[in-house]
Amino acid sequence: MRRFLISAALALAQRLLASQGYLSVSISANGVNGQDWDAEDGGAQARSSLVRLHLANWADWAGAGRVGAPAIVRAAPRADLSRVFLVGHSRGGEGVSRAAMDSLTPPPAAQDGYHGKVRWSVRGLLLIGPTIFGHDPVPSVPSVTILPGCDGDVSDLQGQMFVDETRDVGGSRALRSALYVVGANHNFFNTEWTPGQLVAPSIDDFRAVGEPDPVCSPGAGTRLTATQQQTVGATYIAAAARLFVGGDDRVRPLLDGSGVRAPSADPARVLSHALGANRTRLLTPDPSMTVSGGARICDQVTDDAERSCIPRRTGTPSGRTSCRSSGPSPSPAGTRQR
Repeated sequence: MRRFLISAALALAQRLLASQGYLSVSISANGVNGQDWDAEDGGAQARSSLVRLHLANWADWAGAGRVGAPAIVRAAPRADLSRVFLVGHSRGGEGVSRAAMDSLTPPPAAQDGYHGKVRWSVRGLLLIGPTIFGHDPVPSVPSVTILPGCDGDVSDLQGQMFVDETRDVGGSRALRSALYVVGANHNFFNTEWTPGQLVAPSIDDFRAVGEPDPVCSPGAGTRLTATQQQTVGATYIAAAARLFVGGDDRVRPLLDGSGVRAPSADPARVLSHALGANRTRLLTPDPSMTVSGGARICDQVTDDAERSCIPRRTGTPSGRTSCRSSGPSPSPAGTRQR
């Protein structure tokens, strides 16, 4: 049975997926990219509409509309739209997450670019360095979020909120995982944004402030090359597809915080954290809780700088401070280890 995936400028990952029997398709969102600066949600709704319009075409081509499909589509196996896995990078990550949400709960027609029936089922998401301007993760859809440790673009690693903001939302036990990739920047996961791999201008987005960064500056022993970084992306994209679409639970320890790593991602160090998938909580902070040993209770959402999990300051925010939301309490709280 052929599974169906959409990805974005991830050539190595697409070749790996194709070798494993997946039908992998990359779509262009350049029309959205050129205008999303003027959108309140950074173009997430437009990208969602674009993804679902493409899925609708593939649903036609897998059914009665196959005779009118492009020749290259007719030459390929029929797509199985009951097993869709969406992959997106940066704003595209938020876009495919919104597409999954809109596939479950259609947005108001006046705000949407797709008005047809949903003839597909999104089984999982893989988000690479995503934005989350809309703060609307989908707790009922399994997801993996890759957090580049040297991200100079989405430098606050706001993609962690695709995990944290799903805590205690609904009754779903879907896996929501975050993978922190030491030495990875934002751009090199995407061949369209990697110097030397495309004719268009592109840069290494990591920027050291003051002294060279011992982990992230070019030449540091822990800093990944573009090829190494794309290998990490392909490895974990394939792992998520295998789990979410293929149903192979042997892959889950790579993604669920168990501490198991994929040798094929060498030499990268990848740290995982997850909610869901029948995991049991170790600790749920509440207003009566006290801590010691350098830890403190902090609020994830607050205007009080003293209680905030992430200190407010000028310059680029650190991507190495983790803030975890709590269970039910008057204000979402977390613990931070200094």
